[in-house]
Amino acid sequence: MCALLFTNFPATKKTLTQEEISFFKNLDKTDISWFYIKYFAMVIGTLCFIGLLIMFKFIAE
Repeated sequence: MCALLFTNFPATKKTLTQEEISFFKNLDKTDISWFYIKYFAMVIGTLCFIGLLIMFKFIAE
């Protein structure tokens, strides 16, 4: 996922091989958009889950 979001980031180049980076760069736009949709849905879901945990903690007190 980092290779899609941060293609020019130095840490991405250190952790991935050149073949892996070129694979991510050669993906179709439709494939990449699904990665973005899944990633952002996961982030929103995680934030909602944490928010619910905090809300339930305050309600329980």
